[in-house]
Amino acid sequence: MFGAPLVGIDHGAPFSVLASVPELNSDTSRVFPDGRMETTYRLKPGLAWHDGTPLSAEDFVFTQRLNVERFQMGLSVSSITPAEHRVIAEASAPAIDTIALPSEPFSDALDRVLAKYPYDLRRTDELMLEAGFVKGSDGFYASSERGRFAPEVFGLSEGQDGEEATAVADYFKRAGIDARLRLVTAIQLQNSDEMKASFPAWRDAYGLSPNRLLGYNIATPENRWSGTNKYGYNNAAFDRLFDQRNQALERGQRNQLNVQLHKMLGDELPFLPLFYDLTVVAHAGELQDPQGPARETTYFRNLHEWRWNR
Repeated sequence: MFGAPLVGIDHGAPFSVLASVPELNSDTSRVFPDGRMETTYRLKPGLAWHDGTPLSAEDFVFTQRLNVERFQMGLSVSSITPAEHRVIAEASAPAIDTIALPSEPFSDALDRVLAKYPYDLRRTDELMLEAGFVKGSDGFYASSERGRFAPEVFGLSEGQDGEEATAVADYFKRAGIDARLRLVTAIQLQNSDEMKASFPAWRDAYGLSPNRLLGYNIATPENRWSGTNKYGYNNAAFDRLFDQRNQALERGQRNQLNVQLHKMLGDELPFLPLFYDLTVVAHAGELQDPQGPARETTYFRNLHEWRWNR
């Protein structure tokens, strides 16, 4: 995998792997009528890796595909560590339709009853038309009475958070929704419970769970925005179900109540699950048999089987 920059100018000359830099209005940079763009990078002849293997265009294509997969899996594309490289090579991001983790003991039962909403722009057209919005010649939905539909996407500006919020805004724009991106620093958000609880439309967030959606814990001006429910969801039936779940002692009953809780959220809440964040756990190469956690266990579930291969 080639990790050095490919494009750019270093002290007035192209990077050493390029024969020339792509230029506008030439055969190396073309824009097509449908909006697609094709850029051609020509490598110098005779390039090789440190071990003498020829450096080819396929090496760069592989790196680009890896970066795309890496971004889709929620990892930064600024640098790729060997551990993350292995994660991407051996895993693919699963489709996600709920905030419940796939490691939960009730995940299979939930998957069978959960409402799922596949990516379907025709259905988007139908729903927006029902709401009184029509896609204009500029490609964005608008209403004669309310103007362009432009909800805000609110998130943090730093690191992975900023990348995700930007990607979500772009996702909406590609569907014809003129999402307005608003990014703030972590310090700004940390110091303002009101800001956490008063965003007007979409907010990028991690680790959403049922206990953060209880109606009796809604953050309001009356409690100085201190409630743990910063999203405003209020459903007495959900609250009762949550309390029943917490009081249930039998595992099967708890799993059934969890299925009902998450199904209710899937039916009622306009949230967009993105991905399950991946965690890389490194260990010494001489250590044999450590495995990932199974349901309701930890990384140390088979500790009694670990061996040192020395």
